[in-house]
Amino acid sequence: MKDAGTLGNKPLIVLIAGKGMWGLPLTSPDWVDLRKNWVNGQMREAQQLSSHGKWMIVSDSAHGIPNERPDAIVSAVREVYAAVKSH
Repeated sequence: MKDAGTLGNKPLIVLIAGKGMWGLPLTSPDWVDLRKNWVNGQMREAQQLSSHGKWMIVSDSAHGIPNERPDAIVSAVREVYAAVKSH
């Protein structure tokens, strides 16, 4: 992501899976470490590509957010669209 440059002030929402992945229970030390590194590392970097970036955890979805929670994606797209339209 460091090579991605910047999105400037364009709105950005990063959706993050809230359920365990790869068969790891949410209480597994491996999952806790993975989430800490993923959310606080790479997802924070993605959010910071825009000065109007934010991240949202989709608590009842694993990595397949498009299939498991398409409504979360639609909601995020609508929010970004509204932000673009208001500027």
